[in-house]
Amino acid sequence: MSQFGWITERRLMRAAQVLLAIFLVFWALWFARFLGAGDKDAPNVDFIVYWTAAKLGSEGDATVAYDPASFEAQQTEAVGEDASGFPWVYPPVAFVLVLPLALLPYGSAFAAWLLATGAVFIAALRRLTRGGATFWLALAFPATLFNLIIGQAGLLTAGLFTWAMLLLPSRPVVAGSILGLMAFKPHFMPLILLALLAGREIKAFGAALVSAGALVAVSLVAFGDEPWRAFVSQLDDSTTLLYGDVFPVAKMQSVTALVLSMGGSDFASQVVQGATTLAAAGFVFWLWRRELPLEYKAAGLGLASLLATPYVYHYDLTVMGVAMLFFANRARLAGWLPWERPLLAVAWFTPITSLTLGLAVSFTVGAPVLLALVAMLVRRVRSEGAVTQRAPIAEPAAA
Repeated sequence: MSQFGWITERRLMRAAQVLLAIFLVFWALWFARFLGAGDKDAPNVDFIVYWTAAKLGSEGDATVAYDPASFEAQQTEAVGEDASGFPWVYPPVAFVLVLPLALLPYGSAFAAWLLATGAVFIAALRRLTRGGATFWLALAFPATLFNLIIGQAGLLTAGLFTWAMLLLPSRPVVAGSILGLMAFKPHFMPLILLALLAGREIKAFGAALVSAGALVAVSLVAFGDEPWRAFVSQLDDSTTLLYGDVFPVAKMQSVTALVLSMGGSDFASQVVQGATTLAAAGFVFWLWRRELPLEYKAAGLGLASLLATPYVYHYDLTVMGVAMLFFANRARLAGWLPWERPLLAVAWFTPITSLTLGLAVSFTVGAPVLLALVAMLVRRVRSEGAVTQRAPIAEPAAA
């Protein structure tokens, strides 16, 4: 990129390492509150949802998680009167994934959660990037850092997605089984299954269904059918949480949040979101039907999955980060088109800029950036044309 020739990969890597080091110093000081304080004095962050749900599941009271008042009371009992009362909106299969957290006190469970989800994510990144600047940029990506602070599931989601895409060409059954584990985020599953069908990945599609079905079966055996009944009955409440300002729109990155932040009505946001969801599904079908390098398919699926749902937050943009990595891996081999690298650079800051703008002026930019990245991908696919054989995940060029 001649017009940005001073931005070398070595300089990017050093900048990312410095940023990550500064963050880790502050994070270590902040996290010391967990290790040095009792549960009642520990910081109240999003992770409290997973730990409280794990406790309820281990005690045979999983259904209580779907009663907002009772669930908030459980959180208050755990961390004191400052509990924010985050709701539990996950399906009962999520209890299976978080249940081991009940074996540990709150602070220790937080550390174990970060280690486990971080290990899945970092291992996937190393496989995808083979080190170099892109690895460090992914670690210092703002959405990655948000998850380290609040203990959300963004690292796990992005890690599972990345591993599945990496393994799909050579081990489709394993890849599908990994994708089935993402049933704990059910709003991502429809486009994943559509992509596998469109791409004629029948083995992976079947494995995903079996994996997700196994999670459902385990949840039924372990917790009974009452949590499922409660989950289904409270699905309508999710809309109330979104449009009743319980879910903070300023932190959301969806088309719904964009319309609402611009003063649009609830109905207008639902119409626009519905049209976007259909367009995202059409885009995924178009992309995965074509004989293209899998990097482009993985990038498109990641971006479209975020656009297709109204429930996307700043910490979920870890998936956008790995989608950009897949795109960049192939672009480095095929040659960059004008303005691709500047757009990726701007998009890298999206989690922090969108959150800042959302809190300051109630305007979110996540959805426009996602749409711009999709447009960039479409342009590249059309410029390259189809390839005769599906290529495996490309090895990144050496930094």
